[in-house]
Amino acid sequence: MAGDTHPKSNVEMVERPGQSEVQQGSTPVERPWGAILRHRKVVLYAILANIGPLMFGHDLVVVGAISALPKFREDFGDGYGRTSILPALWLGLWNGLVQAGAAGGSILAGWFQDRFGRRATFFLGGILGLAGTAAAFTSGMPSGTTDRRVLFLFAKIIIGMGCGVLMSACQTYISEIAPKNLRGVVLGFYAFNVSFGHLLAITIVYNEVGNLSSESYQIPFATQWAFGGVAVIAALLLPESPVWLISQDSIEKADKSLQKLGTAGGQNMLQRIQATLAHEDDDTAQGRGPPTYRECFQGVNLRRTRIVIFLNILQQFVGMALLQNGAYFLTMAGMSAKYSLMVNLIGVASNMVANMISWYTVPRFGRRTMILISIVLDIFSWAAM
Repeated sequence: MAGDTHPKSNVEMVERPGQSEVQQGSTPVERPWGAILRHRKVVLYAILANIGPLMFGHDLVVVGAISALPKFREDFGDGYGRTSILPALWLGLWNGLVQAGAAGGSILAGWFQDRFGRRATFFLGGILGLAGTAAAFTSGMPSGTTDRRVLFLFAKIIIGMGCGVLMSACQTYISEIAPKNLRGVVLGFYAFNVSFGHLLAITIVYNEVGNLSSESYQIPFATQWAFGGVAVIAALLLPESPVWLISQDSIEKADKSLQKLGTAGGQNMLQRIQATLAHEDDDTAQGRGPPTYRECFQGVNLRRTRIVIFLNILQQFVGMALLQNGAYFLTMAGMSAKYSLMVNLIGVASNMVANMISWYTVPRFGRRTMILISIVLDIFSWAAM
């Protein structure tokens, strides 16, 4: 595992002792809106780089949404009297293995983007997304029900891998190109795009409620080609990360990349990145070696790792998996496909509103406070349901 992570690829800028204090005393802190206007190119590139969370949000909900469509249940389910029911085993596999695929894609991206660069990683994620979408689109064509289910499962795994690759590349790329005072804002696009992907999926499926042909679920699948295509386009349009370029000793290319990003003080930024990489080289020369995954589970890092894992699975604790398949369960309870999807649509819209509210409340009241408040509200909501 030690060889999987290149020590030069993900850096924190080092400062001379007292440098930050001097800067803070002499230069007022720039407000986020001012930073957004001053770094417009960075913001636009960050929006383009967030195609991964958008694709993941769309794919995460689309299974639960199309499960409410009569034709999908007929083609992929088992007949019981006048209705068709999707086996719980296959529902679980479709929803679970897309997450496993995303995990595998994230691990792959960690090695791939350090070796081949951030742009190449976006291209890889886009190709995986396109291939997985092609498999999903054709999953209803085999004659046997089991064959259709297996092909759809394969499609979900490949799409999940593409999402994992793109989401990892997205966060790495943005953290390396965004100025420090703007980093939190542009990284906040991540959660918003996941919610926006949910909204797109529900809206597209809702428009197919009256369609009783196989196109009712093929059209939502086909829309995912757009996400893979945008990821490939992003790989062509995005400037390469200057941090990665300097780690490859491509100083001139890094300078050009900073110019494309519109970063002020390009030469100063180059010197800071080079100083950071030299600092890491000194650590390696002194016998500390490059960072390894093992260090995540040693000493004080173990506590940080537990916190990160807990926060990432917290959404599952509050019933995210059930909400993803809410339309199907409501349909099985007797609600029409139209109204079950409408309930899901309202839920996703409220999620986006809450996400935008968090842009104000989280910095003001703190992350832990808002997490606890959200959990309490979820508990009361589930109790009312």
